[in-house]
Amino acid sequence: EKSIVIPCKYVDHCYGPIVISLYIYSVLSGIKEAFIGLDPGESNTGMVCILGQYIVYKDVVRKRSCILKSLQFLGEFLDKIIIFIGDTPAGRRLYHEIRQLGFEALAIPENLPKLRVIYTGKRAARGKKNHVYDALRIALYGMYMYERKKFEKI
Repeated sequence: EKSIVIPCKYVDHCYGPIVISLYIYSVLSGIKEAFIGLDPGESNTGMVCILGQYIVYKDVVRKRSCILKSLQFLGEFLDKIIIFIGDTPAGRRLYHEIRQLGFEALAIPENLPKLRVIYTGKRAARGKKNHVYDALRIALYGMYMYERKKFEKI
């Protein structure tokens, strides 16, 4: 039986759900590399965090400062964080802010084919959920390009 001690500084309503999700999964799995997809809009940003082959966090984040602070904390326990951002005017601003913090970030075109998602249940996706699906699409395409680039170097 393994217990996990979560540092108090990670507990916060703004960035806590992001950081704690990745912290727990990283400790349990030993995975130290994260891929993050961001779909920035004018008021909301879809965010998807992938460790290994698992989506560990997915949601809409309202404040850019929450994203930036969460990335700083993630950098404390993850060895590598690669961030893929939708190439929009809002995305370009976020891209520069993330690069200023020293993270590896790549702009991904927004004109990618859409994921075919079948919405089910009483709470079928409305506007906010589309940001999450777009963030997933951006992350998956970014991971594909990242892996392809590694193979081209061989």
